[in-house]
Amino acid sequence: MPHIEVSFPHRGSDGTKRQPGDVVYVSSAEARRLTSDSVAQVVPTPKPEKAPTAESEGAEKPKSAARTRKADPEPTI
Repeated sequence: MPHIEVSFPHRGSDGTKRQPGDVVYVSSAEARRLTSDSVAQVVPTPKPEKAPTAESEGAEKPKSAARTRKADPEPTI
């Protein structure tokens, strides 16, 4: 199911009014019909925006704590 950008005002198959510049999600059959009539053109599916993360904003990763070595216990005789 593609996204199309409307070029001319028309009424969709579901009864909604569409104006030039509207980007709508339609069935494949309706997209074929509208593009063949030059009423609309298929546009790439918009990708959702990624939420900003600490790494993308330049934050540094926390440094790991220094590891301490346990002292060897004295041997018992």
